[in-house]
Amino acid sequence: MRNNQTAMAPDTELEIYQAVLKRIEALMGAKPDSPEGAELDFLTTVAESYEERHFQTHKPS
Repeated sequence: MRNNQTAMAPDTELEIYQAVLKRIEALMGAKPDSPEGAELDFLTTVAESYEERHFQTHKPS
């Protein structure tokens, strides 16, 4: 972590993730070429990043 970055408290990060998921759900019908579609794309990337850091996934062998 760089000196100018601070770690978020786990509860705060989880709360943000949960809020992102709620917003994603609200945007699910958005057209891809709309501002809402762009927001959905961005928030999906944010959620995927959180999930990669916090949930272990096992790939089949």
